[in-house]
Amino acid sequence: MLILSLNFCFLSAAKQPIILDSIAAGAYRSAPAPEFKSMQDGRYYTCIDPSGKCLIRYDYQTGKPQETILDVEKTKGVKLEKIIGFSFNSMENKIIVWSEKKPIYRHSFTTEYFVYDRRRNFMDSLSVNGAQRDASFSPDGRSVAFARGNNLYIKRLDYGTEITVTSDEAEKNILNGVADWVYEEEFEQTGFYSWSPDSKCLAYVRFDENAVPTSTFPLFGKNQVNQKGSNYYNSFYNYKYPAAGEPNSSVSVYAYNIQIRSAKKMNVPIASGDYIPRIRFTTNSNQLAVMTLNREQNTFKMYYLNPKSATSTLILTDKNDKYVDPMYDAIHFTSRNFTYVSEKDGYRHLYLCGANGGSQKQLTSGKWDLTKFIGCDTIRNIYYYQSTEGNPVKRTLYRVDLKGKKLKISERPGVNDAVFNSDYSFCVQTWSDIKTPPVSSVCNALGNEIRVLEKNQDLQSKLSKLNYAEKVFYFCTCCRWTNVEWLDVEACKF
Repeated sequence: MLILSLNFCFLSAAKQPIILDSIAAGAYRSAPAPEFKSMQDGRYYTCIDPSGKCLIRYDYQTGKPQETILDVEKTKGVKLEKIIGFSFNSMENKIIVWSEKKPIYRHSFTTEYFVYDRRRNFMDSLSVNGAQRDASFSPDGRSVAFARGNNLYIKRLDYGTEITVTSDEAEKNILNGVADWVYEEEFEQTGFYSWSPDSKCLAYVRFDENAVPTSTFPLFGKNQVNQKGSNYYNSFYNYKYPAAGEPNSSVSVYAYNIQIRSAKKMNVPIASGDYIPRIRFTTNSNQLAVMTLNREQNTFKMYYLNPKSATSTLILTDKNDKYVDPMYDAIHFTSRNFTYVSEKDGYRHLYLCGANGGSQKQLTSGKWDLTKFIGCDTIRNIYYYQSTEGNPVKRTLYRVDLKGKKLKISERPGVNDAVFNSDYSFCVQTWSDIKTPPVSSVCNALGNEIRVLEKNQDLQSKLSKLNYAEKVFYFCTCCRWTNVEWLDVEACKF
């Protein structure tokens, strides 16, 4: 017994203790794969180099750098020290970049955007009239919509002019095209506007917070300065917060005609206090999809609105006794149909609906849930998704075609996710399990690994030296479950 005790003490001493401060400081955070964006040809992707000074184009297949698209030290016009974010226009000849950001809530931020013209190697400010947020190119790449304060604006890049879309400067409780706190938190969306495919119309949601009660909480910290300039006391933050039973923002939808510079209110059938969690143009410039959700969040509806006539047509309704989770970003429009995720058969599955919502085809089925819609290869009619099939504590990647033929494209047990390129020929898969930090790899459309981007070996080595309890999944002993597979959910007696 003495020898065993000594051995136990020796083994415990060999491991390092976990210090709470080190966890809070992020010492055990995993390193993600570099943030990248696929180029339209599908062969290449772009990402910012570690210094933040260059935007470089890489080959998916080899990983070798092909071209320096932007070098902040060599551009004409405005000079930046570095960039932290970017987005291309449709022709990939102009790029929106930003070098810093100031957080608003969980997802939103303000910044100074800049537009880089690749042909002229010229960097220019998007606007000199104050910080902006939620900037995006028009489909034709010739304009940029953005918000400043509580209003929307459009920058015409060909002429260098700035158009005022909304003018509610005097009314602080009105927000145009950007989310209030509830919408950002509940629906994880910050920008609430949409360009028409022909770039002639900008539709947006208008939030009226006047009836929403104000909530206040104290802010503490060395950067909080009170009215006398002292940082020894807390300051206070006020924001509109609708507690249970209190009024939500009143929301409405407008369509701004850029040619005549006039906005028209759309006739959206919505009750007071209900939500408009998304608006999005379909592939048709005369069809603005407006999605509504009642406050109980158990009835979802989608309408098509004509931005010229303001009339609406009900396209889709989904109801549940308890709760509806439409997975808004899984609604993908083509000229022939759109995808939708529903739990109407008892499990969350993918459906294909006709362009006008008439016919519906169930693409996935089974006693498991689709947990993420990854994307659709519209040329080959192949749909990619993540699900719990086989084990509810794991996430596996699959693809399915219109005939229902399904193929697993991730083999390692654990949590798998993927981001595809523009033509669905390559993807970056990320995998982790209960003992392994995230590993990111470039794979082909069938899930075959081409090369590894990030192994997180340093973190794995660091964790192996720590003294912490091993995580173990516990399952109900009355059922036919194991710690590898969930064999029969309905066999449980409880």
